[in-house]
Amino acid sequence: MIKVIYFDLGGVLFENGTKNAIEFLVQTFSINRRSLKKIFYGPLSWDLRAGKIDSQSYWEKMSDQYPSICNVLDIKKIWYSFFRLNPTVWEFTKILCKQYPLGIFSGNIEDRVNYLESKFQFKSLFTYEIYSYIYGLNKLNEKLFRIAVDMCKCDPSEILFIDDGQDCLNIAKQLGAHTFLYQGDLKFGLEQYGIQLSTH
Repeated sequence: MIKVIYFDLGGVLFENGTKNAIEFLVQTFSINRRSLKKIFYGPLSWDLRAGKIDSQSYWEKMSDQYPSICNVLDIKKIWYSFFRLNPTVWEFTKILCKQYPLGIFSGNIEDRVNYLESKFQFKSLFTYEIYSYIYGLNKLNEKLFRIAVDMCKCDPSEILFIDDGQDCLNIAKQLGAHTFLYQGDLKFGLEQYGIQLSTH
């Protein structure tokens, strides 16, 4: 029986802001897609998500490496602005939090989480919060999943992880947790595990 549900942020609770920002920048400003992917997904970006480098230092380095992009546009501001609440998931989450303890399991950046919280006040629906930057680990590190399991004091078989990345879910599954690959239909995924959305 499922006792705790962990949600990913980008791509589940929120739209995939990175993907959408890249498309916007390519289409609007004709910026090279490869350069943008290096900014958002390059090796240093994973250090940022793991809390090994702060946001200010990261963007200073990006400005040095990609001055024609980062010194002309406020790339960080544009990037963060594309993280918008997924309205269907948000409404389901507001119902679910009254039935189950919910958790956040996210590879994220501290100031982006702060930005999203100030804009959307989403944290109040969640009992547990696991962010990669707090623990100095990338999201695909098994240790981060074990921290999530230990935090909610449940057996892995009592936990459901919802994510839009199969590589993430594969790790959770190896630990014995249940998983659902989110591709737009959360209700279907919940019903697979006997989770009904009670509106009463």
